[in-house]
Amino acid sequence: MHIAGIVAAISDPELHADVRGIVNHGEVPDAREFSAQFDLLVVPLLRGAGIRVKIVEAMANGIPVATTKKGVAGLDLEDRDCIVHGNPEELGDMLDEVIRYPAKLRELGSNAKRVALGRFDRKHIGLELIEFYNAHVQA
Repeated sequence: MHIAGIVAAISDPELHADVRGIVNHGEVPDAREFSAQFDLLVVPLLRGAGIRVKIVEAMANGIPVATTKKGVAGLDLEDRDCIVHGNPEELGDMLDEVIRYPAKLRELGSNAKRVALGRFDRKHIGLELIEFYNAHVQA
């Protein structure tokens, strides 16, 4: 498991030093480049909002996402688009399942990419905004 971000950077690097398989990278210069190296993005967000952009970026690149309900708040994503649980234990159970079944991971990646490109594409959003303005703004 590779941990990165501001929280990882301010946490004690020795906290997980003796746990085999966990690497704390701290704050990374390019989150998109960092995420592209891995098969799954886990965002155990309990508060805050900045990471949501990274969730959408990962999904658009076909990287499956596992997060909390707080992580997808306002994104209108469902459990088939990414793994979403409010309970940390349930999130852990789902992570265990996708790690054991790579086909499920690939399916989540395909769904994530389709949803992200369909729902969060700038051209698509721009067209919806123009339609909204045309319907609600009088010339």
